[in-house]
Amino acid sequence: MLRKITILLSLILTLGFAVTTSAAAQDTPSVDSLNVDGLESGYGRAYMPDLNALVEAMSTPGAATPDLNADGPSAIQISILTFDKADNAKKASDSIADEIASQEVEDVEMKSEEVKDLGDSATLYTGEVKSMGETMAITALLVQDGEQLLQIQIVGGENDANSSQAQAIAQHMLDTEPSTNEVTFNEDGTSTGGAFDRMPQSGDTDLIGDLTPFMDMDLSTTLESGS
Repeated sequence: MLRKITILLSLILTLGFAVTTSAAAQDTPSVDSLNVDGLESGYGRAYMPDLNALVEAMSTPGAATPDLNADGPSAIQISILTFDKADNAKKASDSIADEIASQEVEDVEMKSEEVKDLGDSATLYTGEVKSMGETMAITALLVQDGEQLLQIQIVGGENDANSSQAQAIAQHMLDTEPSTNEVTFNEDGTSTGGAFDRMPQSGDTDLIGDLTPFMDMDLSTTLESGS
């Protein structure tokens, strides 16, 4: 169990934005080749199992320890990038797609397909990631909608179900208006406003199942420093 938690934390920290397959090598994704001209903001949120409940279960004699992959995905990572104009969002989307397609990481094979009627354009990537002796399904959905670029990545569970879940999350974000455009940022997964109001919240079990917000990320500095 501790091994799976370690793998999931590593995947969440390395998935970040764009280079899905780099997680298999436990490397920090390089953003040097990504086109992020006109980037105005970039935020991400990671969803994990309730680690406090897992630790409690593991420390209670005789208690059953939950299987992280028993009832669906073990982790979800969501990102929203906002650009100054749609052209730059499209360029960033194409750049990220090229980066994923060009990866040559051992034990990872990602298949891609176009998703219709979702934003201005959407591409779904599915495959498996092998890390530290574990094999997990991995799904990534990239959606460009006007000046914004959304990415949903799901680890664990089954790719067919994950694909439907990723599209449901994306549609939810496209349909949701933030209460305010000003972001109040907290790394512990409790950020509010702007992009974070559009992301699934604790209790949105129809979108994220039993997972909970675990960590929020400000991606702007990382992406801009690599451009």
